[in-house]
Amino acid sequence: MSLSQHIFHFTILGALWGALVLSKSLEVTEKNEDKKEAKFSFMNYKLVDVIPKDQNQLKDLRTLESINVVGVDFWAEPAQVDQTISLSVEPEVYKTLENFLDQRNIQHNTKVTNLQELIDDEMKSILKEDLDDFGYRDPSLSYYDAKSYNCLNQITTHLREIQKQDDSQSMSISSIGTTFEGRPIEMVTLSRSEDSAKTDKPIIWMDCGIHSREWVSPSFCIFTIKELLAEGEAGLLRKFDFFIVPVANPDGYVYSWDVNRMWRKNRRTPAAMMLRSGDDQVSVEIQKIISSWAIVEHDLNKDSGIEGFYQNNESEIKFAQDSISLNQFQPGSIFPGFPQALQANQSAGFPSWNGSRNSWLPSGQSNPKCSGVDPNRNFDIAWAQIGSSNSICHDTFHGPKAFSEAETVAIRDIILNTQTNGREFASFITIHAYFQFWLSPYGFKKIRSSDYLDQSRVMKKAVEALRQVYGTSFQHGPINEVIYQASGSSVDWAYEKAGIKYSYALELRDQGKYGFLLPVDQIEPTNTETYAGLKAMGWEIAKEYS
Repeated sequence: MSLSQHIFHFTILGALWGALVLSKSLEVTEKNEDKKEAKFSFMNYKLVDVIPKDQNQLKDLRTLESINVVGVDFWAEPAQVDQTISLSVEPEVYKTLENFLDQRNIQHNTKVTNLQELIDDEMKSILKEDLDDFGYRDPSLSYYDAKSYNCLNQITTHLREIQKQDDSQSMSISSIGTTFEGRPIEMVTLSRSEDSAKTDKPIIWMDCGIHSREWVSPSFCIFTIKELLAEGEAGLLRKFDFFIVPVANPDGYVYSWDVNRMWRKNRRTPAAMMLRSGDDQVSVEIQKIISSWAIVEHDLNKDSGIEGFYQNNESEIKFAQDSISLNQFQPGSIFPGFPQALQANQSAGFPSWNGSRNSWLPSGQSNPKCSGVDPNRNFDIAWAQIGSSNSICHDTFHGPKAFSEAETVAIRDIILNTQTNGREFASFITIHAYFQFWLSPYGFKKIRSSDYLDQSRVMKKAVEALRQVYGTSFQHGPINEVIYQASGSSVDWAYEKAGIKYSYALELRDQGKYGFLLPVDQIEPTNTETYAGLKAMGWEIAKEYS
């Protein structure tokens, strides 16, 4: 190839790359463009692995997680001794966290020194996959890539392409709800019956993407839809109908692409919520101060507590504000290495406790994390109890009341209404990442379900079939035994309230090396092996409907 041909080749390559970047940008900004919200940067954030070696260390980590330290994001809740947990840590808080861990002899390792580089590498891999396939695509089709991650517009467009190409007319798409930001929550129905409304086939429910940063989850739902249609009557559609929600949290998913890659919750704003104050429900504006306690860095000044002190030492208050969110502290409490909460008069512009809002905020300002509800803590099963947070700033915020969110109401209503019409759900499956678990009820209490023997038999079949594909090992068992107690989850609700015997939560690859940033070259094997497990589960359950 001549020099001029080389130059021409790279010019064309660059133009295609630019077009793909622009295409991604236009697709992911759809609902957030009016807000002009800057993309959140994780520049110099550290990714720290911690390993509790005894119950005391585990308790310390659980306490640290529960108080919701600003700048420290637990990628998983501390669940078991000897289980590695990844923490994303702001550079300004990193040394304080290191001191905290060292003082307690908690084993830790900083495996990533700049999280933003990892996120950038992920996006480069996504764009490279698009570029590699660019010349082979039908220009009339979407840019959906089964070997990569795809934004919401790509997913919804591709679903309609699948439906159009389905000669058997087994697939339909419907909206089962509308999110806070006005997006439809779409459900795919797969049925080989001539009249899906009159069929007596049991239904398998599956939802993906209820936690928005778990990008591999929606890709599995799309993979499953295509595989089920391809297998037709030879596959599970002979025995079951399927209700599949590929993106159960559309607002959060778009936000994770457009603004904050690590966003987990939905996008309901604080001003739109009815928050608890004692036994009452009150509407609270974000800037309203009901009562206030200032926070001080007790290590810097043991005599703190006089109102004038706060006004004369703004830098100290700001340090405390930037270092921690004291959402579960009471006045006078101290957590070693972090600030102390002391009672004070209303402060003007300093961090203060709003009794009705259950979170620490500087007066007149807002914390970017202080919005959204965790949909998987919002179901009406032991709501607002263990394993969820009453702080709006926490990733596991359970919301102002059970079923306060459009996402959870949509799931509840379609399931209960379908049952009212005489249909039966054989299984309920919610797809998450990461850790490689196949989980059954219960999460909210430390007992096994009355159907555990059957649930366990099916799980064993599933994880063994999954393992046989690539050798990937999944741990299985009740949520409260395998990971931790958690209330308000969809799995417990589906089993306990909707009466769906085979209710499961799956945590896909990996075991923590990459976590939410699973490399694109693992998407296809993840989907393939998980589908093998799903099929084994389905055929085992089908024996009860012979």
